[in-house]
Amino acid sequence: DRLLDFSIPHDIVSYTIFVRKNTPYRSVADLKGKEVLVVAGVYAHDWLQANSFASHIVAVDHPEEALRLLSEGRHDFAVLPRLHGLELMRRLGLKNLETLGPPVLTQKFCFAVAAGNADLLAQLNEGLALVQTSGEYDRLYLKWFSLYEQKRRYWRYGLFAGAMLL
Repeated sequence: DRLLDFSIPHDIVSYTIFVRKNTPYRSVADLKGKEVLVVAGVYAHDWLQANSFASHIVAVDHPEEALRLLSEGRHDFAVLPRLHGLELMRRLGLKNLETLGPPVLTQKFCFAVAAGNADLLAQLNEGLALVQTSGEYDRLYLKWFSLYEQKRRYWRYGLFAGAMLL
């Protein structure tokens, strides 16, 4: 914080627990005594190390590796960004995994400038505000990040239309 100033957040990443299907999980307390996969050096790794949730943290180099190991039954849980993990599950064809519960951790992403560079920070914040109010941010988000939200929304619309027809 002494070296950098941060813009308003432009994205929030939610980390969630990934499990093999039919694995009992109610809260982070269930991680106690279990092997938990996480990508080395990321925010969730630091969070797990700073808290006593997991008894045994297994750090891997890539999220794909974490999901494959979990799918093979070699560890108990994985903590990964929800949307990225779901997309990787789809791409890797890992049908025996799921996410459970609400997010366990969120991370805000901002732009950073050298401390004291108020003019550049103001330009970044103004640019973010303009992109958000113009609708361009929503368009980009829908294109790149909302694969699963869109599917859920269309399912709800279909259910509503079916109910109306009945």
